[in-house]
Amino acid sequence: MSEQRDTFLYIKSVVVFSAVVETGSFRKASELLSISPPVVSEYIGQLEEYLGVPLFYRSTRKVTLTEYGHRFHNCSNSIASIAQRAFSDFKSKDTIPKGKLTITYPAALASQKLTNLIALFNRTYPQIELDLVIDNQPKNMIADGIDLAIRVGWLQDSNLKAKKITKVERVICANPDYLKNIADLKHPKELSQLNWIKTELLTKQVQLTNIITGENASFTVEKGIRIRGANLFKQFLVAGFGLALGPKFLFQEDIDNGSLIHILPEWQAPSVGMYFVWVDNRVKNPLIDYFIELTEKHKTAIF
Repeated sequence: MSEQRDTFLYIKSVVVFSAVVETGSFRKASELLSISPPVVSEYIGQLEEYLGVPLFYRSTRKVTLTEYGHRFHNCSNSIASIAQRAFSDFKSKDTIPKGKLTITYPAALASQKLTNLIALFNRTYPQIELDLVIDNQPKNMIADGIDLAIRVGWLQDSNLKAKKITKVERVICANPDYLKNIADLKHPKELSQLNWIKTELLTKQVQLTNIITGENASFTVEKGIRIRGANLFKQFLVAGFGLALGPKFLFQEDIDNGSLIHILPEWQAPSVGMYFVWVDNRVKNPLIDYFIELTEKHKTAIF
């Protein structure tokens, strides 16, 4: 009886859900049903909380179905005959995580260590279907249906929520061949006249701090080439094009084997954050937390 009461209690929410899917927006659904947009939002919020999954990606312009939204829509097309089965499926007491999780991260982070972590996640949660989007261009998480992103740098999108993974130390490096005809570098002011491989994280004015004396110094990046693909920028660096400022974890193996030289190691650039990012839905995809939790356990071995 309790399951039947729950089902009938949320029938109105299912009707509103179907109207939003049909019209493509909360406002148009409110007009179709002759109720106010806040009431539509409240019904959808109640439904998502009851199911424990996000049904829509929301933005100020439009709403699109999440993977769970598509699943629920398929189940609830015929409300009278299968509404109770739809609720029962999503409110199942089965504790085994399952469903689809779409993750994006830049190619520069596509290291063997991160790949090993993803393989471990797949072995730990075999019923979670992973969809990986490895791209240096930040994706529109709502339009592209992205559940979780890993991003490095400064966050600007107010529609997103974030959790800091770690602080990323940045270092200046160059290929030994490039440095052969350059006098020994002793101070940051000498760096302005050298060739630079410029990325989106490299500002024109770079501030450094001497970790021994506490002295602050800055230099201006003038010459060089701008690279918009982070995976390519390391290739240009190793090829000896010039200097680059980038994540230490990205360069560490090359520094250790001598293919790159850490320039002015006593001078440190400001670190940047690495973050998990997801859409600020009322209810987020519960599978996100499983990936975040596993990464938290192993992040010191990865980054």
